[in-house]
Amino acid sequence: METRKVTPTGLLVLSVDAPREAWLAERKNGITATDLPKILGLSRYGTAIDVWTSKLDPEVDPLELGIGKNEAAFWGVEFEDVVARAWAQDRGVTIRRVGIIANASNPWQRASLDRLITNCPHGKCALEVKTRSTYKGDDWENGVPAEELAQVEWQLLVSGLDHIHVAALIGGQKLRSHVVEASTVNAERLVTPARIVWDSVSSGIAPKLPEENWSSEYLEQLHETREGDVEVDTETMLTATAYEEVTQQISVLEERKAELRLKLIGALGDAETASWNGTPIYSYKSSTRKSLNSKKLAELFPQVSEDERLYTVSTTKTLRVSTKKES
Repeated sequence: METRKVTPTGLLVLSVDAPREAWLAERKNGITATDLPKILGLSRYGTAIDVWTSKLDPEVDPLELGIGKNEAAFWGVEFEDVVARAWAQDRGVTIRRVGIIANASNPWQRASLDRLITNCPHGKCALEVKTRSTYKGDDWENGVPAEELAQVEWQLLVSGLDHIHVAALIGGQKLRSHVVEASTVNAERLVTPARIVWDSVSSGIAPKLPEENWSSEYLEQLHETREGDVEVDTETMLTATAYEEVTQQISVLEERKAELRLKLIGALGDAETASWNGTPIYSYKSSTRKSLNSKKLAELFPQVSEDERLYTVSTTKTLRVSTKKES
């Protein structure tokens, strides 16, 4: 295992030309930058529980190896080098690929930098490359979105670099570039939940994160089965009361919304769009959706409608709150 320092606080633990299997296996030896959005509840692709289980599992996910990977992920990898070279050429800087690095003081803190910039005039830095769909374009106009920001901030903590440039290719046509400074990173926000998850790998007990890092998916994974009753504290009672009040306010607003909706539709008369001073302000148009008529299907093919293999069964949980004592 290599241990030479390649950034101010980053030790190279796996070279960039190592086999992908070795690369992914090494990621299990610590918390990586791509783990942070999941730990912080910012990712659509998993939670802290998923990070925890992935570190404990000796097997490598076939998807991580590229087997069965979706098109977006495939093209993201393919375009990374193109975007990186174009970005560097435009700014007159030199870049090189880097393998997996570990923080010299906390080796469990790990990251892989897309490119290390060797001659940036503004300090020691790296480049992170992203490819995103057109639908995500607005998210990148004013800065780095929360999910990607958490990843880059972790890279800064691990590497000790001054800043990281983030280049995002939007829809294959527009390049958006932002800078994340190390001085703006809230280390405690990242390290505290990440350490909880990493310590849980050693203990084998699912990580219990502070509530600021909760998500619905995380809590469902943490408590898969529920039964019995628990006595809560005063703070939770106040939370339940606040939840009840907000629910009632939403109900009133929904009624008001329905009233306003009718007024707007009524004001259209026979028209389907409305304008004010020549500017369109709202519309009321028909849309068509085709769905399966299960009742008719049962009449025509009763043997098919009774086949359990054709049904998808899902279970949902409902939170009902009533803080008023019954008289």
